[in-house]
Amino acid sequence: ITVSAFCRWINNTLIPKSNMPANYPKEISRVTAWRWMHSLGFCYVKYTKGYVDGHEREDVVKDRRLFLEKMKILESTHLPPPPCSDGVHPYTIGTNNASRHLVTIY
Repeated sequence: ITVSAFCRWINNTLIPKSNMPANYPKEISRVTAWRWMHSLGFCYVKYTKGYVDGHEREDVVKDRRLFLEKMKILESTHLPPPPCSDGVHPYTIGTNNASRHLVTIY
């Protein structure tokens, strides 16, 4: 959200619907809108194009490595249940062979 958009919303939507007394201002300035946004916890950040989600941060990479190591251990120590007479695992969901999902309960 931008300061201008917030200011427009205050001036065009909030103030007209608020039944303010006649001695109150009919609109706020961009500076006032900026101050209100700041007091509501908004902060200025420079807009950049592209997708940034932090998936390459050092702590995220470390946690992902630990998770994958634990999953590798679990996969090697837990065998799936034996198939039923129709060749399907007993905890399989779905009817289309291309989209079957195995539910493993630990």
